[in-house]
Order: sequence, then structure tokens, then C-alpha cells
Amino acid sequence: MIAILKKLLALAIFIMIFGSLQVHAAKKPVEVECEVKDGSLIVADVYYPNEKKQKYATIVLLHSLGYSSQRWSDFANSIADAGYLVVAIDLRGHGRSVYNSKLVRQSWANFKRSVFKKYPDDILEVLRVVKEEHPRASFEDWGIVGADIGANTAVLVAEKAKFKPKTLVLISPHESHKGLFIPIAIVNIGKIPILTISSENDKTCLKSQNNLKKYAQSDFVITNFKTNITGMLMLGANPTIPALIINWLEGHVAQYK
Repeated sequence: MIAILKKLLALAIFIMIFGSLQVHAAKKPVEVECEVKDGSLIVADVYYPNEKKQKYATIVLLHSLGYSSQRWSDFANSIADAGYLVVAIDLRGHGRSVYNSKLVRQSWANFKRSVFKKYPDDILEVLRVVKEEHPRASFEDWGIVGADIGANTAVLVAEKAKFKPKTLVLISPHESHKGLFIPIAIVNIGKIPILTISSENDKTCLKSQNNLKKYAQSDFVITNFKTNITGMLMLGANPTIPALIINWLEGHVAQYK
């Protein structure tokens, strides 16, 4: 009897541990590949929430210079857990977006500013493909989270997009980054609430935040943290930042029932 009880106890512990791992296991995203006008191949991941709906409000993630969308994976899953569909895009020259249709490799490290200026159009083309392949993704109720060059790209995407995002979250934004100048775009996007986050030790971004606020046509909230890390890496360094961003998104991007 004791031996049986021990086996049952061991089985119960195994189920508890395995079940916990299953609940907290990262969701596997769906890959989307898009060939843009000049033949470059841009790759993105689409993360679905567990709850099935006819439509999902959508959050787009644009990573820091020199990194990739894979750095967002934990954060992307947290946003999906909050009920949003997430599109995490590898910017041109980063991650899986390093080839053209002829399989010629291209790296951001060798780009001229004229190439970086293609980023907003790259993103809009990817979102067009996502909309076609994932019709449950809504781009009427959506938002963008971008870090450093991803932040600047986010503003320019919002300026060009037919349906304006409901909000932007800009992590370590610059007035101009690799030729992506955004003060005028901040004016042109109109009444879109913006949350900005920077490190208190990043003097360049602190100055940019204050200057960009002068151009804002709606709420422009500045939140800074004591850290030596900038860009998307701030999310891993300070666990309160992901929660702050998700709370902001929930306050500005409506969910579907």
C-alpha cells in the first residue's frame, strides 16, 4: 500500500510539474515572409492569444538596431496572454530578414541611410501580407511598440498608415536615427497618444524625449528608469517595464469580445 501511495504521489507531482510547464510554455508563432518592392525578404512572427475570437486587436513589435524579433519572444507572449495578436518583425538586415529574392545576404551594418529609410515601407508591406494571411488580425484597433530605430520606424509607419494606430510606445527614441527623422512625423500623425521610455543615463534619448514632446498633438508621457541599458534590452533589465507597457496598451487599444 505504501509503495502504491508513493507511486501515486510521484505521478501527482509529475502531472503538476508537467502541467505547469504546459501552461507557461511559450506559444509557437506563425512565420510570415514578405518580398518587398526591391526584392528584399522581410520575415515576421505572428503570435496568437489562447482565446479564440473572430477578430484580435493587433500589436506590432519593432526591435532595436543590431538585434532581432527573437528578443521580443517573452514579451510577445505576455502581450498575447493579455489577449492581443502580436506581429514581431525582423527589420531589414536583421535576424531572418537578411536576404533578397536572389539569396544575396544583406546586413544592417553595411547599410547607407537611404536603405534605412526603406524601413517604414517594409513594415507596411509586411502588415499588408499579415492582413491577407491572418484575416483575424485587426488593423483598425492596433498599436506599435518600437525600440530605438524601431521607435523611429514606428512613428514613420504611423504617419504613412491608412488606418492610424491607436497608440505608440517608443523605447529609447531619437529625434533622428540612421536618417529616420521623426519630429515632423510626430506632428503629422495627429492625436495618437504616445508613451516614451528611456534610461536616465541615456542623455541623448532624454533630450530627444523632451524635444519630441513639443511636437506631440496628444498625450506624450515620458517615463524613465535607472539603468545603464537602452532599447529593447531595458525590458529584461527591469520587470516593471513590460507590465507598464501592457497596461498602457490595454488603456488605449480596445479588445474585441
